[in-house]
Amino acid sequence: MRKFWTGVGLGLFAFVLRILFLGKQSLGVDEAFSVFMASHSFPEFMKLIPYDAHPFIFYTFLHFWMMGGDKEAYLRFPSVICGVANCIFVYLLGKELLGEKRGILAALFWACAVMALKAETNIRMYPYATCFSLISTFWFWKAYSGSLQSIGSSGKNMRSADKNRQSREDSQRSSLKHWLLYYVFATLSLYTHYYTGFIIMGQWIFLLVRKRWREAVWMPLILTLLFSPWAPVFFLQFVHAIDTGMPKATWGNFFYYLGLFLEPRRFFLRIPLFFYFAASFLSLEFLVWGFWVLYKDEKEKGIFLALLFAVPYCVPFFISHFSPRHIFAFRYLILCVPYFFLLFIYGIFSMPKPAAYPVYGILIFLSLFSWVFSLLGHGSSYQIQDWRKAASLIRHHLKKTDLIFVETGMGQYPLWYYLSPYFSVHWIGKMSTYTLFDRANRSSILVYPVTEALLPEVKEEVKKNQKMGGREWLVLCQPLLVDPHLKVRGWILRHQTLLKSYHLGSIVKWDHIHLYWLSSRSDRR
Repeated sequence: MRKFWTGVGLGLFAFVLRILFLGKQSLGVDEAFSVFMASHSFPEFMKLIPYDAHPFIFYTFLHFWMMGGDKEAYLRFPSVICGVANCIFVYLLGKELLGEKRGILAALFWACAVMALKAETNIRMYPYATCFSLISTFWFWKAYSGSLQSIGSSGKNMRSADKNRQSREDSQRSSLKHWLLYYVFATLSLYTHYYTGFIIMGQWIFLLVRKRWREAVWMPLILTLLFSPWAPVFFLQFVHAIDTGMPKATWGNFFYYLGLFLEPRRFFLRIPLFFYFAASFLSLEFLVWGFWVLYKDEKEKGIFLALLFAVPYCVPFFISHFSPRHIFAFRYLILCVPYFFLLFIYGIFSMPKPAAYPVYGILIFLSLFSWVFSLLGHGSSYQIQDWRKAASLIRHHLKKTDLIFVETGMGQYPLWYYLSPYFSVHWIGKMSTYTLFDRANRSSILVYPVTEALLPEVKEEVKKNQKMGGREWLVLCQPLLVDPHLKVRGWILRHQTLLKSYHLGSIVKWDHIHLYWLSSRSDRR
C-alpha cells in the first residue's frame, strides 16, 4: 500500500508541473507537423509516411484523439499522461534496482527536469516512446530476475522437494508472463520511435554479458518477427527521410549534451559555454562514480543500467560521427535519461550524507527555477516562436494574391494550423506548399517553404504574383541573440537570384518571429 501511495504522490506532482499553462504557448513547428500528419485519412497517411522519419503508432493515436478537439492544451494532454506514467515507472524501476529512497529521488528529478517537462508537454512521439520503453525495461528486469529465481531454486532434501518444485513452477509462470508483457511494450516502443531499438540493443547485450543464451537468441528473433510487417515502410523511410535535418555529431556535442541533462540552460538568454561543460563534468563525474559503486555492490545491476544508458547514447553518436547517417539528436536522448538519473542518484547517494544533501537541493532548485522561468517567459521558453500571433497578423494584413515565403523547411505547418479555420487549404505537390482560399474576399494566398529544391518554382510564382500586383512576404523564425536585420539580409543574399530586386520593407516582429514585407524597387519608386 505504501508503494501505491508513493507512486500516486509522485504522479500527482509530475501532473501538476506539466498541466500548468499547458495551452499557453503556440504550437511549434514539429508539433504542427504532427497535427498535419495525423489529420489525414489512412490512405493519404500511407502516402506521406515514407517521407517522414518515424513509425505510425503516435500519428494513428493522434488521429483518433483529434476527433475530440484540436486546441493546443487538448492535443498536448496525452503527452502529459505519458509524463506522469514515466515518473511513476522511474520510481518503480529505481525501487526495484536501487531501493525505495533512490527510486523516489530519481522520480523527483525526472518530474522537475526541464528536458522531460518540455518533451512531455509537446505533441510529439518522444514521451510515448519513453513511456513504452520504460515499461518494457521494467518488465524485462522482472522477467530476468524471476527466471534467475527459478533457476536458483533447487531441493536440498526429499522433504522439501515438492515444495521447491511448486515454487519453480510458479516462478516460471510468472517469468513467462513478464516476458510476454516485455514483448508487448517493446514492440509498441519500436512502432512509436525507432530510437528505442538502441534500448533493446542494450538489453540484448546485457543478456549476452550475463550468458543468458536462450533469452539472447529468442529475444531478437521474436522482436524481429513482430516488427517485420512494418519493415518495407521502414526501408523506404531509411532511403528517403531517416536522416533529414540532422547535423553531423561532434565530440563537442557528445560532452555538451551530458550537461544539458541537468538543464542549466534556461535561466537567462546569455550563459557562457563554460557553464554547460562544467555541468557536463558534474554529470559525468557522478555518472561514472555511481556506476562504479553500484558495480562493486551489485554487479549485474550496474552493468544493466550502464548498458541502458551507454548504448543509446554512444552507438548513435558513433554512427552519426563516422557515417553519412546522422541520427544523434538531443531530443531523442530523453529515452536514456531515466537510466542516467538512476546512476547519477546512486553516485550522489554514495557520498557522505552531509555532502550529498546540498547537491540534492541545488539540483532540484535549479530544475524548478529553470522550469518557472521558462513558463513565465523571463528566459528562453519551450517554444520560442509564437505562431499563433504570426497567423493572426498575416490574416489581418495580407491582401489578395499575396505570396508568403516561409524560411524554415517546416514553418508552413504552424501557419496552416492557425489559418485553416479561416481559409480553405489546397495542398500542392508533396504536401509542402499550399494555397489559402478566402471565400469571403475571394482571395488566395500561396504559402511556400523556401528551399533550394523549390527555388525554380518560387521564381515562377514571384513572376506571376508581380503581374497580378501582389506582394511578397517573408516569415523568418528568429533565433536567440541574432540581429533580425542581419538575418534577413543574409537570407536575401543567399537567395539573391530570387530577391535581388527587393529591399527590406516594413517590419512587424514579436516573440522571435519576424514578418517582412519585401517590396520591389519599382514599388518603392
